[in-house]
Amino acid sequence: MKTLFLKQKWTIGGPWKSFDYKDMSTRDILSSQISKAGHPFEMILLLESDVRVINSYIPPSWLANEMTRLEYRKALNEYTSNVVEAPNLFTKENKVWDECDVVITEDPFLSNIEYLKSVWPNKLYCTFRSEHGDSLEWEKFYDLHLDHSMGYGDDNQKIKDILTIDYEGADKAKWDSSDRGYSIYYPYSRSPEKIREAFDCETKTHINFDYRTITFLSTGFDNGIYKDEYYSKIDKVANELNMKTTKVSEKVKEPFMVTYPMESDSLEYYESLAKSKYYISVSNRLGQGLVEAVSCNAISIGHKSSPNHRLLCHPKCLFEKPIELITEDTIITLLKEIEASEELQKEILEYQNIMINRYFVEYSKQILKHFLKLKRGE
Repeated sequence: MKTLFLKQKWTIGGPWKSFDYKDMSTRDILSSQISKAGHPFEMILLLESDVRVINSYIPPSWLANEMTRLEYRKALNEYTSNVVEAPNLFTKENKVWDECDVVITEDPFLSNIEYLKSVWPNKLYCTFRSEHGDSLEWEKFYDLHLDHSMGYGDDNQKIKDILTIDYEGADKAKWDSSDRGYSIYYPYSRSPEKIREAFDCETKTHINFDYRTITFLSTGFDNGIYKDEYYSKIDKVANELNMKTTKVSEKVKEPFMVTYPMESDSLEYYESLAKSKYYISVSNRLGQGLVEAVSCNAISIGHKSSPNHRLLCHPKCLFEKPIELITEDTIITLLKEIEASEELQKEILEYQNIMINRYFVEYSKQILKHFLKLKRGE
């Protein structure tokens, strides 16, 4: 199964240049992302996707708003490279396009999706949203909407039931070409094996706090602007455990993580996760930062309000009390208990590795193979 990841030039996430997977190392691919290193990066690793950046401008509402900022436009113009004009990509002469089986876009910006499906009907066309509340008219014409935010408000067993699919089931659905596509729960793909080959994830010296958790512990809000003075509570946690803290990236202090001029912090971000023994994320978010931390083999502390946390966190590491009752002292008490038992630490890491491979590696690959076979009638 050969995949192609497409992104339009003006989208902040993902690589800012086109490349073939075979020509890039893990660190090369990460360095091609100027900011927001998370979700497309490990998906590209796992699926070994080629990448093409297209010079188009089909904005969902968040992007239309960002495009009003001169600094945003200057940064994207300055740092994007190897941008491909759509007419040169969508041709039978273009081997990368013509020979791929699965096409994935961040935001459904392919306004010619019906034409593409008519000329290349055997491809599986997938999309996911940069911002979960946004959509575009063409989303309904894709074969799959990969929904990363399903699971809010659901109990943990329901989420796990959704992610457990009998691919060989006799009652397999038939592909309906007139159907407006399927929306499926699809947690952001991960590739812990390749991450651990590229980074030293064994030498653990630090505690790492999700920056929204730092803001939350000081203000009670997880969507506020980060301030350096909030870090005093984090230093208290580290001092109690005689450990160091990882510093918050300068990127989170920038509007939508893009200013001009700018430098990439993507390698720095993963290096900080790799050296972290503990990762703490207890604000009410989707929780993809914690998934990245588990990829880097960090003991990860989360909250039951996040669907990703419920999938990954060892029961000992999952807070269930109301978020507003969690303080730095609550976190210190839990970490000291874990720190006192090497057997418990080993148990937690083994649990996390089983969960991430089940739900973020194997599921991610198999669900695409499953729907590709359905569409092709195999």
